[in-house]
Amino acid sequence: MRIGIPNDVVVSAAHSIGCLVMYSPFNYLGVKVGASMSRISSWDDVVAKLSARLFKWKLKTLSIGGRLTLIKSVLSSLPLYYMSSFKAPKSILNRLEAIRRNFFNGSDCLKKKLSLISWKIALASKKNEGLVGNGEHTNFWEDVWFGDTAFRHLYSRLYLLESDKNASVASKFGDTSFSASFHRHPISGIEEEQFTLLSLTLSTVLLLNSNDRWHWSLDSSGNFLVKSAKVFIDDAFLPKAASSTHWVNYIPIKINIFAWKVSLDKLPTRVNLFLRGLDIPSILCPICNICVESMSNLLFSCKLARQFMLNITRWWELDPQDLLLYDDWILWFKSLRMTKRLNDVFEGVCYISW
Repeated sequence: MRIGIPNDVVVSAAHSIGCLVMYSPFNYLGVKVGASMSRISSWDDVVAKLSARLFKWKLKTLSIGGRLTLIKSVLSSLPLYYMSSFKAPKSILNRLEAIRRNFFNGSDCLKKKLSLISWKIALASKKNEGLVGNGEHTNFWEDVWFGDTAFRHLYSRLYLLESDKNASVASKFGDTSFSASFHRHPISGIEEEQFTLLSLTLSTVLLLNSNDRWHWSLDSSGNFLVKSAKVFIDDAFLPKAASSTHWVNYIPIKINIFAWKVSLDKLPTRVNLFLRGLDIPSILCPICNICVESMSNLLFSCKLARQFMLNITRWWELDPQDLLLYDDWILWFKSLRMTKRLNDVFEGVCYISW
């Protein structure tokens, strides 16, 4: 490389010592150096790597469960090495998300495929103390060391009375009273109420015989984990559901994903396709040609579905149930008197029959 040196001088020097001339931008440890990473074209290698990995695995050879596993274990981590050094343009983030979304839905970039579920819903999660120690290096008023709010904001009237705004937790506990460093005693009203509440709150605090340390509030271990930070960000930006995703570990992932689609009523039934504007000859069930082919009819009220369920309950020596909704289905599973393992196995058998 050359900085402020004529090119012919650099070429001559490289030739004399038998080496090559390096030009920027160049790749070092897999990261592009010397390029303007604010340009969209500088991210072409990252997009190409992600796309190439998809072509290798061939969409048609993987089930939806396999595609989900691949996205979680490989595809989501590929761009992270670049993004740990450079801020990606928003258009690049949208392109990477589009590649992941299309791969999950089983479609390539050359043709579109109908998807009944929003990608944000698919990304949503299945599902805060501060400092601890002896208090010698923790600011009583400024630091968030108890609860999730600094005391200067939680007890603002008492903070105004404090003469030592930089008092440590240890020094406040070492005084004869928490009001010892106030320039006057709290008077009746809001000051007295806040002082009483503060005293009651701190009556349960016991300082440890150890140095102060940061406590990661998003994980029960108190240690920082990237996973806990990711879950926190996802919960803040992704849609929230009234209940968590029902997941059975004893059945394949693709069956769990199918059950998840059932819970959202996002199966490509004739009714759902019609509501999405597709031109279909009929919305009636092709088996009975009487009822509308909805999710409830397809899996619960259809004669064939009822016969399947009757055979399964007889096999497990259970009373047959007349269920019409997925939520009723889940409640019935929870009401069965059997061990959790057997309950999960039975639920998996029912899902696989679908």
